[in-house]
Amino acid sequence: MVYNLPYLLWSLTPLQQNNPFGEFGQTDPRATLIMMIFIGILVLVGVVSAILGGGSKSSGTEARFSARRFRREAKKIGLDRERCKLMLHLIRRYNTKVPMRLLRHAGYLDSFIQQALEDVRAASLPDTVREHRVFEIFQLKRIITNSIEASGVARSSKSLRIGSELTLGIGNQWYESELLTSVAAHLAVSVPETDKGEQLRIEKGTPVKAKAISEQGQVYQFASRVLGYGVHRKTPVMYLDHTQKMQKVQNRRHQRRELDAPVYLYPVSVVTSGKGKKARRSAVVNKEQRRLGRMIDLSAGGCAVQSRMPLAASTLVRVDFQTEDRTMITVYGKVLRLERAGYQGGIMRIKFTRVSREHVNRIQSFVYGYEGEE
Repeated sequence: MVYNLPYLLWSLTPLQQNNPFGEFGQTDPRATLIMMIFIGILVLVGVVSAILGGGSKSSGTEARFSARRFRREAKKIGLDRERCKLMLHLIRRYNTKVPMRLLRHAGYLDSFIQQALEDVRAASLPDTVREHRVFEIFQLKRIITNSIEASGVARSSKSLRIGSELTLGIGNQWYESELLTSVAAHLAVSVPETDKGEQLRIEKGTPVKAKAISEQGQVYQFASRVLGYGVHRKTPVMYLDHTQKMQKVQNRRHQRRELDAPVYLYPVSVVTSGKGKKARRSAVVNKEQRRLGRMIDLSAGGCAVQSRMPLAASTLVRVDFQTEDRTMITVYGKVLRLERAGYQGGIMRIKFTRVSREHVNRIQSFVYGYEGEE
């Protein structure tokens, strides 16, 4: 509100024209009242301005506090420092109105991720830089989506299905394993192998962190310890202690999507050349042993393939296939287990061990339904 001060003062003078004693004489009560109202208005304007100025400062403090709160919440669900910075950068860039909702609402997050992917793909960047940024955006999507879907239901390890995939954390290393049998006293799992293909032998009582994937694709984690070693149906096993505090942490580490597509499978052999310190190991793709399969489902971490001539568990393999948008993809992996299916051969559960950044991004675009936006 703006007032013309000279005009207001000038408008008061007619009220004093009948005063014969000039400015030292008796004043008109109406003039005094108007002057008091005017002064009151000026004071009110000053107070309001001070409040508004203080409010602006408070808003900045609130914004900084919200960023700190967002980082705390993001860290709780598994985002590291660099990915928190990436999220905050995107939030500021898109002027996201309710940032905390991104960590709790799948639909809100999905729109946010799609916008980020579109911008990166439209940017003038070297291919390697673009693929790296797309990969990191998909990592945000995966981690936050898994957190949203987590229910946190606790249960006993005795409820795990025989054949469940396991990942065992021993020290700072993680090893693949499988639940072979479960009895009242313990779990019996396949003995983990080192990178050299040697069975891992550790002392009795050693603490173990375990993650298990249930038949429904849910991921559970629990703490256990090694009870010893033995044999189950002629297969070496490691015995682990049961727990009553198995916690559901998320669904599958990588979201899966059904895909009905032809697949070419090539067994891969590891050949060692040279001796001693000069020994070198290299992978050889046996193209003459190619066999045909059918993709059942696909994720960034692996796939399920049905074939009349399946490969045995632990076989290294190269997989060639196309997604629905006819993108040709090549991945390398290992057959974790084989599920026999009678005359139809069997279903191979394959874990990817080597995928190019470009191809893992194409897979995630398909899995999350973004393949039409390349």
